[in-house]
Amino acid sequence: MTSEKRRLSNEPEPEPEPNVRRSSPRKRVKSPSNGAEKTVMDIMAAIYFDINCVCAFRRMINSNSEDIAEDIANIHHWYRLQCDRASEFIGGAAALMLNQARPFPDNSDDRIRQILFRAGWMIFAMCAYSDAFRRACVEANEEIWDMLVENIVDNVCSIEVFARSRALDWRGPLLTLTRYNLPVLHAVLAPANRLSDEHFHHYVRTSEDKLRYPHFDGYVQTHISRCRFDSWDWPEADQVHPQTRQENDHDCDLCEQPECTCTLAPLAGYLVELFQYPIKGVGVRALANFKNGDILDEYVGELLPGGGDGDDIYALEFRVSEETYYDPVKISPKQFGNWTRFMNHSCKPSTEFHKMVVGNSVMIVVRAIRDISFGDEITVDYGEYYWQDKDYSCQCGEDNCKYSGNR
Repeated sequence: MTSEKRRLSNEPEPEPEPNVRRSSPRKRVKSPSNGAEKTVMDIMAAIYFDINCVCAFRRMINSNSEDIAEDIANIHHWYRLQCDRASEFIGGAAALMLNQARPFPDNSDDRIRQILFRAGWMIFAMCAYSDAFRRACVEANEEIWDMLVENIVDNVCSIEVFARSRALDWRGPLLTLTRYNLPVLHAVLAPANRLSDEHFHHYVRTSEDKLRYPHFDGYVQTHISRCRFDSWDWPEADQVHPQTRQENDHDCDLCEQPECTCTLAPLAGYLVELFQYPIKGVGVRALANFKNGDILDEYVGELLPGGGDGDDIYALEFRVSEETYYDPVKISPKQFGNWTRFMNHSCKPSTEFHKMVVGNSVMIVVRAIRDISFGDEITVDYGEYYWQDKDYSCQCGEDNCKYSGNR
């Protein structure tokens, strides 16, 4: 969405370049065969998914939540199992590089050396937490492997930010190797900013692989997971929560019951990144595969009375009930919202806004209207009303662009 992309005075300096050998020569890969490219994209999506699962289980263990008390033993067992497998894999790579042992199948030795040289120890340690990555090192054919290496190298900054912002313990296995003569590890383990101190959607990755905060109208944009409601913003002192389901609304769209306690689990929130696209600005890049019809997340922001001015960029209006006497509600995420507010417009979008009843709430969600693959930009059609009286044109670049001559 449009705004001037300038760095704020209170915004931190961009993150340093990841500790990888970016100057390493790029290997020439043959044109992919049928299905090879999709297989590689599936492996890339699985790497991010596996890393996110490990981090999610760690958060569960540290939360001491009573909601998972019955499952905590199984969660802890699975988490330790993944950590042990990652440590063993990383330790095997160190032994290989030191010529102490050959813990991998013969065809994997060169692959381990190759990925360490091309991507570096930090990225290798992060990917080692993924079962999909470990299996690819051993099982993938040559064509798949060569393409996978190029994709990992192209995404080193993305993988680093993804893992660090979710507090993956990638340092632990590497720290156990410092007793060996591997000087490169000292640089990899040098102190760095703790990206996990803030929500991972507080970071925008630029095309130069630097980080900055998202901002609009001079304010840093803050992540929230649910819509914010303040009765002081409404004319009626006894205003109930504007998203409350009314008696005449239909049943819950999830369970099809008139009364329930259903909630919407955000499908995509953990598996997307904010990326600054050339020309279009900040947008959303998929780090997983999503299917047509998937509900990706709720469109959240501050709930305000409909109508009026104040946010003609992000605001979205809807009626909680189909009854006309209910006033429209405005969702304004210009300062407080989640990743959905950063979706760029496209005249050939991959998602749409859709009203749903979930539990006791009426909400606007983002629903996929076609399959979305790893690496795709997630887009939505802002609608004709948005483009009225705008002094800029659509930059989606689609052949069927409807607003490129808007200016």
